[in-house]
Amino acid sequence: MRTFGIVFLIIGIFLVSLSGLEKIIIYSSLSQSAGDIQTLRNITPKGIWNITQMTFVFGIIFIIVGLIMSLWKILIKEMGKIKNADREFKEQYERRSNNHNE
Repeated sequence: MRTFGIVFLIIGIFLVSLSGLEKIIIYSSLSQSAGDIQTLRNITPKGIWNITQMTFVFGIIFIIVGLIMSLWKILIKEMGKIKNADREFKEQYERRSNNHNE
């Protein structure tokens, strides 16, 4: 699962980079007409602009999924440590409570 996480992470980084490259290409083709990003968005057809936005969104989703998949084992191991520490603490508390009651 960790390998898939790294693959998802790499694909996500690639998609985010591709989204930026798409926006650079759009800007370079329309740079005479657009001075700022808002004008560029207004003169770019919505379908084309949505492609760049969806590429970016899917890239972010892939990065998040990749990070979760890569770190899943570590997170599960840490959760187990926390549960063990909590159980030990409860046992010590119960022993101390029983000693004080006697």
